[in-house]
Amino acid sequence: IPPRIALRILHDVLSALAYAHDRVDTYGQPMRIVHRDVNPRNIMISVRGEVKLIDFGVAKADTRHDETTGHAIKGKFAYMAPEQIESELPVDSRADLFAVGLLLQELLTGTHPFRHLHEVQIIHRLMADRIDPMPDAPAPLNPAAVREVRDRVLSSDPADRHPDARALQADLRRLAAPMGGLASRAELAEFFRRADPKAAARIAQRLNHWK
Repeated sequence: IPPRIALRILHDVLSALAYAHDRVDTYGQPMRIVHRDVNPRNIMISVRGEVKLIDFGVAKADTRHDETTGHAIKGKFAYMAPEQIESELPVDSRADLFAVGLLLQELLTGTHPFRHLHEVQIIHRLMADRIDPMPDAPAPLNPAAVREVRDRVLSSDPADRHPDARALQADLRRLAAPMGGLASRAELAEFFRRADPKAAARIAQRLNHWK
């Protein structure tokens, strides 16, 4: 995935998370929604270049009345923050940012710190704060700058991560600045069409039929 496209996708995922994290109820009280399952399968791109974060099925919110009794692990192990596994630690919006940090490495380098590991190994790595160093990001990105952002958001202590989704967005914009900024929605749509022309053609045909 071209770096400007990858950073645009992650930037828009963070927009969705910021919306969820900052939601208030009808009385103006913060809902503190945490997605808890941010991973590639829950990120969709439309033919118009829109990025959608889906599947809030395991999301946590202060206002939910169907909370699981006791401690139950929610989400996919390969994208979990340590506090999602340790029952004594609170889980807040910074757990979602941890997942975005893993996606940052995955989309830019094609690697994942926990690739080829099974669930028990992943848990041990997370609880021991053993995350492999990030390979160099491709040109024209600055590998050291990318690694700094990734390492910060993958801190085992949530207090050492970015404070919220918008702060991480600002870092992504800084990474993209030397390349001319984030890709536009039109560029993302064109990338979709080039990446899977058959799927794009099928979708266009369906849309025309519905019209």
